[in-house]
Amino acid sequence: MRILLADDDLGLLVTLKNLIETHFPHFSVVALDNPVELIKTTQVDTFELAILDMSFGENFEDLGLLALKNLLKNDPKTRVIILTANKDKHLGWTAIKSGALFFVNKPFDLEHLIILLNEAAKQYELREYAEKFEAISNSEIFFGKSSLAQELNRQLLFCSKNDLPLLIVGETGTGKSHYARLVHSLHVKRKSGRFCVFQPGLVNEEMVYVELFGAKKGAYTGLNENKPGLVELADNGTLFIDEIAELPPNIQLMLLRVLNDKVVRRLGETEERVVNFRLISATNLDLNKAIEMGKFREDLLNRIAGVVVKIPPLRERKEDIPELANSILQHLCRKSEVTDLRLSEDAINLLLTMELKGNIRELQILLERGLQYALFEGAAVISSKHLDSQSQKEVKFSSLNDMVDDYRRTIISSTLVECNWNISETARKLRIDRTQLRRLIQRYNIERK
Repeated sequence: MRILLADDDLGLLVTLKNLIETHFPHFSVVALDNPVELIKTTQVDTFELAILDMSFGENFEDLGLLALKNLLKNDPKTRVIILTANKDKHLGWTAIKSGALFFVNKPFDLEHLIILLNEAAKQYELREYAEKFEAISNSEIFFGKSSLAQELNRQLLFCSKNDLPLLIVGETGTGKSHYARLVHSLHVKRKSGRFCVFQPGLVNEEMVYVELFGAKKGAYTGLNENKPGLVELADNGTLFIDEIAELPPNIQLMLLRVLNDKVVRRLGETEERVVNFRLISATNLDLNKAIEMGKFREDLLNRIAGVVVKIPPLRERKEDIPELANSILQHLCRKSEVTDLRLSEDAINLLLTMELKGNIRELQILLERGLQYALFEGAAVISSKHLDSQSQKEVKFSSLNDMVDDYRRTIISSTLVECNWNISETARKLRIDRTQLRRLIQRYNIERK
């Protein structure tokens, strides 16, 4: 945890710094005695904890309150202790009303301050954990309560507190991209930046370079303006490379250099631009085998695997399926703007017997299709017949065209959600062109919720 110490008494500042570093070796201490520097720091930086002197002399009598307000504006969870030599109780009330956790008069007992710091640290951690757990629970996919799922959540919280490169490994459909988005959205500093997604597809090496690193105007025919790459766009945010094993060998080498040197050069330029992004990668392949086959660089694997998270397939944690299915179903009901439908007991039992080789993605498609069939019938619950493809054949539609339209609408909707409404990526997955996809979206009145 980062703690800010600010006092114009340099002797007291040094004493506090030494005391905190002794009792809290896991704290990173920033000590300031200059009022101008304190204002600048609290305007742009965030801290978990802060101990601030109220007054910094003439013209800076209430500087502690200003610094307090700046810190809470940057991060409302920051726990602040205000120090003052002024015995005026009004100042104490003002500090507490402004958001300070404690108000302490000088001279104070150092042991008492240590107790207050312990309390402040616990409060910050509890509030942060509660907010992140709520975000996980309210996400489209909640991972469940099995030991494997709890380990996923623990790793999620860990990854959201650091900038280490993250490699997510798992079978197709296990929710790797969703996990990456959650890590980004829970990161205190990165969540305000962009979450940029790149998936190597059926494009040549030059276009992969352009997508990732950008290009100068005129670098190739048809480029009439400068094009920043995803690495630049992800500055102060997160770059997510899905199926990173598909990167061409030369691009792997260039990405390694960008990660090592924190600079990027657009195609056709000599100028290098400094970048600050967090890399999250995903793959459904064994990268060690890819290295043995000469398809992936070992040094790049070492660089991207700061933390490795393995998302287990559903067959290894079937006890999570009921809760997972209900969580996804609630999300689908909200998206469809309908009253929440529940899964019947026989529907849950059917899901537990299915292989679900497509994992969460297959489960999501099954539930979306089942929801639509249940709504079409006016059913109060989603039963096994709505999920079972054989039973669905017995559902009476007014015409074959209705059945085809319903199926198309469901597939297009689920693919758009999966691709975060990226039209190009969705069209590529559906193997249609973008113009045709836009016409179908308009035809079926599909809206982004």
